[in-house]
Amino acid sequence: MGLSFPVGEARSFWLGPFVRYFQIVGRNSASFDSRDARTIVLGISLETGTRLERSSYVEPTRSWWPSKPRLPTRAPTATATAWPDDMDACPDMRGPASNVGCPIYEKVVVKPDKLELREKIQFAWNQAVIESVSYPALDEVAKALQDNRGFRVAIEGHASSEGADDHNQSLSSHRAEAVLEYVANHGVARDRLVSKGFSSSRPTESNLTQSGREANRRVEFVVHFIILKEGGLQ
Repeated sequence: MGLSFPVGEARSFWLGPFVRYFQIVGRNSASFDSRDARTIVLGISLETGTRLERSSYVEPTRSWWPSKPRLPTRAPTATATAWPDDMDACPDMRGPASNVGCPIYEKVVVKPDKLELREKIQFAWNQAVIESVSYPALDEVAKALQDNRGFRVAIEGHASSEGADDHNQSLSSHRAEAVLEYVANHGVARDRLVSKGFSSSRPTESNLTQSGREANRRVEFVVHFIILKEGGLQ
């Protein structure tokens, strides 16, 4: 047994005393002394080794869009009503901790990685024409982007598996472009927006049911962040 203590701030060396007890059991023999041998060894040990460090997690990114920086997080306290703007998902606006520090909107939920609509965007049947019933929701999307100037949004169009894939690809792309045009025409700079269609390649539900196909025909807003060279949010 023994004790050891770290040497230096790096803690790469450990120094300390030790005591070891050995007992060697002898075999019966008539030709030599076969009694058990007992030995106590006193000494000072010096141990060294390298420290292990955990590798940092690298978030997978989309190949067609700049990577999103990982935001610092802080657990809210019981009495906290808002996070500082530099510690939440909406650095440009103040909001409650229960909403990740983002303002609360009626039809839009601001999340760290996307804008989630509380209602589905409606289009004319088999067309890229937005129905007027969806204008209020898209108006609020534009308002959320105006409030949070550090957001850059990828507008993604998705289709169900009905019909030919080339038709679904074209329809999903044109619907995403229509949403981009609407948001851009309501005060959001075009260089903060990009659109892309994914046809039926990313279903959220089964295409075997009517409700599943309806859910898969959708437009999503994926949020990224604009970072200036000096390190601040635009």
